[in-house]
Amino acid sequence: MTQLIVDKPTYLDANTWHAFINSIDVQKRLFLDSRPILETGQDPFASIMSLINRLPEDGVLELLTPFEPFPLYRVMTDRGFAILILKEETLFHSGFIHQHSPIAKRLPKGRHSADLSDQRPCHGFLDLIDLPPPQPMVRILEACTFLKPGEELTAHLARMPQLLFPRLKERGLLWQINDDHPARIILSIQRPLK
Repeated sequence: MTQLIVDKPTYLDANTWHAFINSIDVQKRLFLDSRPILETGQDPFASIMSLINRLPEDGVLELLTPFEPFPLYRVMTDRGFAILILKEETLFHSGFIHQHSPIAKRLPKGRHSADLSDQRPCHGFLDLIDLPPPQPMVRILEACTFLKPGEELTAHLARMPQLLFPRLKERGLLWQINDDHPARIILSIQRPLK
């Protein structure tokens, strides 16, 4: 057993991950592969929260993402969930478990990451020119999660991020586009002072 540290994910090897997940009753396991949602340019957050709201007290939500979902860790730990992670080459498996459930008492041992505040994406400048969609949007939204009032993020992009603008508006962020450069678009995003 490991002591439950709710503000830090526990990283597991593949054998430990699969053994733990498979030890949970299949009726109490929920699963979401976020990749098809992300490929359409949509944000999977609503789908994740819908499943979390249906998660049995002694169940687990397994989420697949093509990147490590740091902002989601904060949301989930604030809601009282323990987080297990399996990192494969280009895929992250995240397991979310109610911290007070019976299965939380038998969490497998793993290594804990540094404090999540040390894992924040850079929120000053992102060079996203070489990334295919939807990765620029995903990275920008991830970095914007950590912007404090008055802080700004600048991103260099290969194309106009049309699907990003409604998401920035939903989050109450301000943005400005500079498309005067022939090989890139410069997007500046700011969280307004309250």
